[in-house]
Amino acid sequence: MSKIPKQTKKELKSKDRYRSDEKFAYRSVIVSAIYGGVFYIISLFFNAELITIFMNQNIIWNIVDILIK
Repeated sequence: MSKIPKQTKKELKSKDRYRSDEKFAYRSVIVSAIYGGVFYIISLFFNAELITIFMNQNIIWNIVDILIK
């Protein structure tokens, strides 16, 4: 007889599930960090008025007018 106890299938499945949950957690943290960084940069562009300097004000009012209609 073997002195090393064999792991049952149930224990193996629980370990695999734990690993997949851990990978999912890491991936979700990375994705949320990327989205956060992108939206942070976009908000800096709008708050520093870098985008509106290059935009014509008449275009904005035309877009607002079209959206209202």
